[in-house]
Amino acid sequence: MSKLDAARKLLETLAAAVHLPTKAYHGTASKDAFRAFENRPVSEAHMLDRALGTHAAKDPALASSFPENWIGYDEKNLAQSGVIGRPRVYPVQIPDETSFLQAVQPKYPNRSSSEPLWRQVATDQFAIERMIAEKGYPMNPDMLARYLNEARAVEGRDAGRMASEMLKGGRVNLPVDGPHTFDSFIRNFGGKPYNLADKQELTDLARKGWEDEGYKGIRYINTGPTEMTNAKDPTSYIVFDPANIRSRFAQFDPRKMSSADLLASLTGLAGTGVAANVVRQQGQQ
Repeated sequence: MSKLDAARKLLETLAAAVHLPTKAYHGTASKDAFRAFENRPVSEAHMLDRALGTHAAKDPALASSFPENWIGYDEKNLAQSGVIGRPRVYPVQIPDETSFLQAVQPKYPNRSSSEPLWRQVATDQFAIERMIAEKGYPMNPDMLARYLNEARAVEGRDAGRMASEMLKGGRVNLPVDGPHTFDSFIRNFGGKPYNLADKQELTDLARKGWEDEGYKGIRYINTGPTEMTNAKDPTSYIVFDPANIRSRFAQFDPRKMSSADLLASLTGLAGTGVAANVVRQQGQQ
């Protein structure tokens, strides 16, 4: 290797370390190799946090256990899908830890400090759904009005008035649930919309709002008992933009920073058997 090539390689490595310095793992039950991630719509993901972005874990044991124990995936289903043995785990590079918004997962007051951290805090799914609601509803008050109408038995005209008052910091007297501010309402009920269109818009608004503030994703404590069976570190991530995930085996090319290709700029792909397909977040961590 010439001195020029060595210098170029060093610069690429340094650039990659600056751009995507955090090591993580993504587990998948997909039987095919894939080249890129794609955020799934809520209609496929079912849960808002799964539609928010691509999930990854700091601990490879957590990443490898997640797909096998995903809802709807038992041994028979996995076998029918062509999955043999343990799921595939991809070592990936994601943005700097400081660019992730930390999920708000309050500790339970009745849990002993001697228990593992993931047993002491609020569940990740509900915590992130509350964050999505807190971020998204102020950006579209009509969605909150629809939620009050569809989920909390508030009449249409009253729903609009109450939603407006709540988002201005006021307290309203809900017909079934009693007095609530917006914060207390979301804290108690989560605020996940009932209709699919609003679930999708709420998720998209929250993601865009956080991205506009400079966040690349959310960092959270994984609280799944099955996922944590063999894992030691519960730290997990949601990466908003698939372009911010790379295989650790990819060379870094600054010209392809906006690409969602896991192996962007990696040469010699011909004949490697890497399928040029896109995988969505389905039973993956």
